[in-house]
Amino acid sequence: MRNAKLVSVAVVAMGLAPSACTPQAAQKTAAEALVVDHAKQEVRLSGVVQKTDAPRMADWGSAVPALLGTKDGSNARFFLFLVDARIPDIYQALLSLGARPKVAFGDEGVVQHAGRPLQIVKEGYMAGDPVLIFIEWDTPQGRKRLAYEDGFLEKATVDGKEATRPWAPHFVLHGSAILSEAGTGCLACTHDCPGGIIGNNVLALHKGIPTLKANWAVLPAPGTRVSVVLRPAPSAPPTRRE
Repeated sequence: MRNAKLVSVAVVAMGLAPSACTPQAAQKTAAEALVVDHAKQEVRLSGVVQKTDAPRMADWGSAVPALLGTKDGSNARFFLFLVDARIPDIYQALLSLGARPKVAFGDEGVVQHAGRPLQIVKEGYMAGDPVLIFIEWDTPQGRKRLAYEDGFLEKATVDGKEATRPWAPHFVLHGSAILSEAGTGCLACTHDCPGGIIGNNVLALHKGIPTLKANWAVLPAPGTRVSVVLRPAPSAPPTRRE
């Protein structure tokens, strides 16, 4: 990939004897886990579809953990999409594209972060540069791309009646889990939650969690290897890593 910049990440080879994990194999795995493509202004993460008995996998549910996260996080068993890279590396990759948080969760005040003032709040809305999320995978008909939110349905009350509708989140980079070193592994939370680095701030902090259900009619099957694509709308200049 001529235009892609590879960001080194720490990778633990699971289930392999030390002799089986050669430096060349480890380097290849790391390169596949996280790629920063400056030409397309996106971060690409390798991952897999994980179907569990967690809420929202087979029926309607609301839950605090994200549906997209890293395999080394404490909430990994809840994630439908499990990516190989680590949260700190993903966050740094987004910063390298020029994405910046604006409002994060914590003790109220203002701190200097990523070259800018960052507002810290306990109530209200977290904020930051918007991030589009896509899922890509191979099919017999070719490569397929799905907007992440299109993989789920939402149940909500509309005009006093219960209705099923497309899920329409607004994902922003807030970076709260980096400041708190949360360790949850949550990458993109379904609501305005400080446990991850990207959140859906349609509703304010502590003001509700959407009721969702995975739409397996359009999602890749469990066990499918996927690429998770993060495409921010950056407000700062990018910094290339040679």
